[in-house]
Amino acid sequence: AGLQSANAAITLIHEYTLGEPGSVAANNAPLDNVASSDFTGSFGTGNTSVTATGGAIGTGAYLSTTGSSGYFNATNTIGNNIAFGIYARQSTRANGTIFMTNGGSNPLKLQVGNNGWAASVDGLAWVGTAQGTVGSFVADEWVHLAVVVRNNQVNFFIDGVDQGGAYDNSGDNIAFNNMHLLTGIGGGSTYTGDIDHLRVVTFDAVADNNAAVIGALAVPEPTSTALVGLAGLGLLLRRRS
Repeated sequence: AGLQSANAAITLIHEYTLGEPGSVAANNAPLDNVASSDFTGSFGTGNTSVTATGGAIGTGAYLSTTGSSGYFNATNTIGNNIAFGIYARQSTRANGTIFMTNGGSNPLKLQVGNNGWAASVDGLAWVGTAQGTVGSFVADEWVHLAVVVRNNQVNFFIDGVDQGGAYDNSGDNIAFNNMHLLTGIGGGSTYTGDIDHLRVVTFDAVADNNAAVIGALAVPEPTSTALVGLAGLGLLLRRRS
């Protein structure tokens, strides 16, 4: 049923700690700590590795890939009033898909674009600036990326800051049913770099503001950021480099 935060309406429904003890199966396939939506499909797993310290959260572990790898077939059944968040880091900016919600048409994606960290509805529109936010990429620095789907409006956040340019999903264009990690559609557009702590939460569109939702995605203890504004949350997140 998921774990509720101190904001009673926010529920953690999927969590992948990506390298912590017990968080990966054979071939470093991520396991869901909350439910049973494990990533059961994979390719190129010889290109992935777990590092025990230096992750985005505290001194925890994280997952790295040199590219041409991916995980898929993690189920999700919710497509509204839901949010997805993950930490990412690259030494050199290189385009690729970090996370997406479906392996077929019109997935919601967190990715690296020509300009920097980005989000899109693949094949339809960018969420925020096309090809990513200019100046958002800093080499070798952890960043928290999130997309929030609230009343069918999709917003993209970098370190807790809304990047504008929301996407209107009132036509239910986005497919949410098969989460992928490190890879785009058909095994293309793979990501090269580090990732840590993928979280998925549901929330009450009226009761839970974006600061609370992003806080629940970003840190193990959601209450520590639920009461701060987005600017303060962004400062806290940027200190995790």
